[in-house]
Amino acid sequence: MIDSYIWKMISENGKRFRIPTEVSKKIVGTQSIWHRKTFPYHITASIFIINLKKTKTLLLKHRALDVWLQPGGHLEKGEYPIDAALREAKEETGISIDVKDTLESPLGSGAPSSIGIHSIPANSHKEEPAHHHVDFRYIGFSDAAFEIDRAESIAADWCDVGAIEPMDKRIFDTIFQ
Repeated sequence: MIDSYIWKMISENGKRFRIPTEVSKKIVGTQSIWHRKTFPYHITASIFIINLKKTKTLLLKHRALDVWLQPGGHLEKGEYPIDAALREAKEETGISIDVKDTLESPLGSGAPSSIGIHSIPANSHKEEPAHHHVDFRYIGFSDAAFEIDRAESIAADWCDVGAIEPMDKRIFDTIFQ
């Protein structure tokens, strides 16, 4: 499954790009990339929860990283990225999103809207070196009330879609055209 994501081209504001070669070589054909203790790269999944008016997205202030992020996290054994993103949304916000309430990717059913690579600092508490998350990002829709998991997040809020970082904002282009 992952090699079809890696090798298909993804549109970015009229330009074309691929996952960097060093990452794709590390990922393709490597089962351990799905495990959170595989360094320096491993797969995560996240979901931007957009309100039904398409004006706001739910962001969480991450306790460990102290940054605002969409709900997401590591895959469990045997889990597909879309399933992990939906599970993480439920765990972190209390919002249940069905696959039918997600934006279908141009790459096909179950494919992410985008793939982002994020640097994660070393965490001595978890005994993890600095590493990178290859984040499979999805878009889902809901107006449901949220209740955050205080173990992972210190705050949550519906934020204007325009406030999204430019690197992440490109994934919204298809739903706001």
